[in-house]
Amino acid sequence: MKIKTLKIIILSWVLSYGSKLVYADEILKDLKASLRFAYDVTPLEYENVEITFVTTNNIHINTGQKKSGCVLYVDSIVSLGITDNFIKGDKVDVFGLPYNFSSPNVDNIYGGVVKHSDDKLQSLQFVG
Repeated sequence: MKIKTLKIIILSWVLSYGSKLVYADEILKDLKASLRFAYDVTPLEYENVEITFVTTNNIHINTGQKKSGCVLYVDSIVSLGITDNFIKGDKVDVFGLPYNFSSPNVDNIYGGVVKHSDDKLQSLQFVG
């Protein structure tokens, strides 16, 4: 009787452990799927591009590569007043990485904007 009970306990433990492994494997597959583009991410750079218009939270830039241009959203809580440093017609340099790794989209980036200057040291001064 004790051996039967012991076998049942061991067998149920093995089965429950196996189901945990399957669950962990599913989590790993989901993680891999969500990061499928992580190694394909390339930095974005636009040099000497023109600002088409500025709002409180947005800087619209004509990259010359897309019909819609590049729209940069500035978090107003973190960077209050940053867009005040730019006006329509300003020439700027833009740099960053795509915002969403699961669906690369060059319109949404983490990065920055600096006023363009032919002097490379001057261009390195971070504005927003």
